[in-house]
Amino acid sequence: QGTANKKRVAELKAERQTLWDLLSIQRYREVKGTKLPVFSVAAVQAVLDADEAVVYYYWLDKQNLLVITIDQRRVEPELRTITLERRKSLEVDAKTILELTPKSNKTRADKLLQPWSMLLPEVTWLKEKRRLILSPHQVLHALPFHALTWEGAPLIQRYAVTYVPNLSSLLIPYTPATQRRVLAVGIHEYQVPGYPVDPLPSA
Repeated sequence: QGTANKKRVAELKAERQTLWDLLSIQRYREVKGTKLPVFSVAAVQAVLDADEAVVYYYWLDKQNLLVITIDQRRVEPELRTITLERRKSLEVDAKTILELTPKSNKTRADKLLQPWSMLLPEVTWLKEKRRLILSPHQVLHALPFHALTWEGAPLIQRYAVTYVPNLSSLLIPYTPATQRRVLAVGIHEYQVPGYPVDPLPSA
């Protein structure tokens, strides 16, 4: 049963990636004929609202991580240097995080994430913001930054968090499709607090 579950999870991940690719293709088709914008920090700042900030991560090498926080008016670079041993721990923890399931032990998940809150920027003016746009790099894509601790609480309790693959993606104009589409997501198992789980009805 364990092998079958792992196989199904792998299949679902592949299907999710395919869906994401198709949505991305459709999005770019809708802006066909427009020129791709020229990247610059000023261009990124121009698309941000006053209550938004971008946190961009880039590995200069295995040990040096560049963290750049950007808003409409400011650019704050920080350099985080970690040991090779700590980098290896990060890679191991990231792999473990990807293997977690909704039934995984929450204490274990919290323990895995705790050391990596140090990756969040140390920028005082972030307290002025309400929304964060995060752009991870390499192994950092596996980290749920929104669950990292920020001032004693999960980041998501303080900010509305969005992930982007890179800063250039913020500059691509997007026009909603004229055709109406529906994306439906279903679940087969849920529980209301205080009530037992009802068995699924027979087919």
